[in-house]
Amino acid sequence: MSVIVLGCPTSIPAFAAQSAATQVPPVFEPNQGQAPADVRYLLRGGALEGEFQNDGIRLKLLNSEGIAAEVKMRLVGARADAVISGDGALQGHTNYLIGSDPTRWLRGLPNYKEVRYSQIYSGTDLVFYGRSSAL
Repeated sequence: MSVIVLGCPTSIPAFAAQSAATQVPPVFEPNQGQAPADVRYLLRGGALEGEFQNDGIRLKLLNSEGIAAEVKMRLVGARADAVISGDGALQGHTNYLIGSDPTRWLRGLPNYKEVRYSQIYSGTDLVFYGRSSAL
């Protein structure tokens, strides 16, 4: 079985001025209603955000003014039935306590070290993971 590994460092010059406080390792969380329905997993990590969908990935590099750059990847020829899962459960959880109605809050969403597209191509998994503040 093959595994595809892609690199996307956030330490390019435009982001070199970030403080140590924003250099958080990337964390992946399942979409349980906090994003559009076509998003399966979300990435949060300092100056990097991402959305993982069945047919592609959208990554956003952020700065103090908002989105500085956006990259969209489409997985051409990928299996539509590939399983997308979080691997490497982390101790932390994410909570979305938005609005005044507690019945609409999302609590205790699991966090993962990786997102894996299993058998995205015959004999090939696609794995995204973080190292330091890079994906």
